[in-house]
Amino acid sequence: MNEKELAIKKWLLQLLDQVYLDADAYKNFFIRILPKERKRVTGTYHSVERVIEVSNLLRPPEVITLSVIKLLAKHIVVVNQELFDIEESEVSICKELLTELINQGKISKKELGTMVDTGMLEDEMAVYGEISTWSEKETEDLLCVVVRNSFSLKGALRKRGYKWLSARKAWIKTYSSLETAEEEKRSLWTLSSEIDIGFETPIQCLFYFDYFLAIKQPEINGDKMEMLGYVYENYGITKKFVKRVPTCLFSNERERLAKLEIPFELVVPKERQVVY
Repeated sequence: MNEKELAIKKWLLQLLDQVYLDADAYKNFFIRILPKERKRVTGTYHSVERVIEVSNLLRPPEVITLSVIKLLAKHIVVVNQELFDIEESEVSICKELLTELINQGKISKKELGTMVDTGMLEDEMAVYGEISTWSEKETEDLLCVVVRNSFSLKGALRKRGYKWLSARKAWIKTYSSLETAEEEKRSLWTLSSEIDIGFETPIQCLFYFDYFLAIKQPEINGDKMEMLGYVYENYGITKKFVKRVPTCLFSNERERLAKLEIPFELVVPKERQVVY
């Protein structure tokens, strides 16, 4: 698995530990991020290989999160049947996993609303009621401070409790309120005015994806492609111009290339391909 897939699996393993006493029984699975937009299927659980596969990365992070949680529930159902001869519904497992995330403040109220709007939780709410009633705790929504362009401050950031997230190439620290996050931002800027500081929810921080666009068209001027941000034979892709584009900016990039009548394809750099 690549760095992003490993980060998501680590997050799910922590969730399993928080929900189940026998969590180790459920930890043998892989994450596969498929850089492809599919019309009907947004995620699949391959029970034989124990693979949770997620695609359609243009969706909001909270919707992708919900897909991953529901696929993890499918995995748990399969393990329960095979190892323990236990019949437990995906609905009850999904509700249990989501409730733990809500209790921890890792899903914001706005993100919960988006999840409900997808219609993917209708079965769970039919059994357990409105999602706002699932948790008995009143928790603050967590917020991540994301610091980039900060090489000169890495020592100071480490001392302040930040962790390096290699999949994002950024330093991350979680705060319990917007007020404390804003205070930290002002404090960091006194150390350096060149760093890039942003706020994200835990889900936005983790479920952040890039698409890699490749263009192979000999008649296109190389200087023009470089002006558009494409680099020849970048990321280990040979004989093509390649650009890394965050999925949140992908639609704009696609429209720009369409206006210029430049076809492209989505590729996976060799160093990011899944290896089992």
